[in-house]
Amino acid sequence: FESEAEDVFASGTPSHVPSSSFHMMHCTICDFESHSNSEHNQHVHSSIHQHNLLLLNIVLEKMRTLLKQYKEALYSLSAPKSGHVVSLPTFGEFIQHENNVSGNALEGESQQRDCYLSHCLKQWYTSKRPCKFVKRRRKLLICFARELLRTCVILDSGSNFEEVKSSLLASSPDLNNHKPVEDDTQLALYGSVALELDTDSSDIDLSANVSRKTLLWIHSTMRHLKSPLIKCELCLSARTPLVTFHDTLYHLQLDLAQSMSDKLFNCRMIQECLTREPNLRYLVFGVKSFAKKAGINCSFSGTVNSYGWTVLLFAYLQSKEILPLLVGETMAFEQSLFDHTPQISDARLGELFRGFFQHFSQFSFHENRVSLRQKGGSTEKEAHKFADNAVLTIERPFEAYSNNARQVTEKTLRVIHRKFHEMVTKLTSLSDGDRAPL
Repeated sequence: FESEAEDVFASGTPSHVPSSSFHMMHCTICDFESHSNSEHNQHVHSSIHQHNLLLLNIVLEKMRTLLKQYKEALYSLSAPKSGHVVSLPTFGEFIQHENNVSGNALEGESQQRDCYLSHCLKQWYTSKRPCKFVKRRRKLLICFARELLRTCVILDSGSNFEEVKSSLLASSPDLNNHKPVEDDTQLALYGSVALELDTDSSDIDLSANVSRKTLLWIHSTMRHLKSPLIKCELCLSARTPLVTFHDTLYHLQLDLAQSMSDKLFNCRMIQECLTREPNLRYLVFGVKSFAKKAGINCSFSGTVNSYGWTVLLFAYLQSKEILPLLVGETMAFEQSLFDHTPQISDARLGELFRGFFQHFSQFSFHENRVSLRQKGGSTEKEAHKFADNAVLTIERPFEAYSNNARQVTEKTLRVIHRKFHEMVTKLTSLSDGDRAPL
């Protein structure tokens, strides 16, 4: 990509514009496929070179102003005082409290453990939710990414130099533009932050309805600015191209991906499930916490990603007839949301959490696949119908015979299975001095 630009502009680039950055930007907006050495073409290239240099400097000036606003806004935030670290009660402390204070005599060890787990799941979720300080930092980074995106969209809006220049000069990127992402036609928030299943360390996931060229412009602009406060990386080899922003001061990460329609569908599906069963979020959060603590929640390490763990939980709840099937071409739920009565009560949380691990500790991943399209949440694997590796098969709800867990190997599957068994042992043998393994 850059070598083609080097051929076109082998000389004459002003010293204050790094050659590689400017050439990538130039090639992005001009989209030259070939060039000749004729005098006419050289004149045209020189003219385009000067035009794009002017556009580049307009963009950089506006982004420097935006970066200054971002820096001032960050330093104006007051860091929260170190608060009290919430500690889960031990099993014995909880039972004593229930018997002495609440006056609720729990009969049987199994009922006692389930009630204890129910209490801990809710307390764990509440204690791990991001504070206002983290939410403000995230909001600033989202606003910065959005304003930069809008500016780069202008660069990719047309080939007429005067029109693009006029639009750029008329634009006014402003970090104080706190318009909700939900009201933006170009951006959509998805993932754990959108679903309120996030922690302080969760990444921000944004889907952008823009072209690949716009992502290239964003990365080139950030690379040219050389800001130590926000680092930017471009990944074109991923399943969907994306730009990643890293806030180096507060270690925030924002992934801006190109048109993630499948992820948006998945997010809406999960949101509907959370609406059907308000207590479901405690189970999802608990399962994700287990996977993270056990070190089996990352596709890059050959295990199951966060979304895969959510699908596993939903499949288990389908086997208990708590969540309905996904049916039809649009994969809508079999049962209307308005015809549903919540079945996950506070008292059942612990029972279902324990049951999830018992279910999958006995599940034959070699013979069956997990699928929200099938009654009971699973069916015969049919590995030959999958184009991907099918050691552990979690079928994507909106893509038949597409495996969300294609990265899992025989070795990592054994690790995952062992972690299920270890969790079952911990949950079924809680003693007075033990705390919930979250």
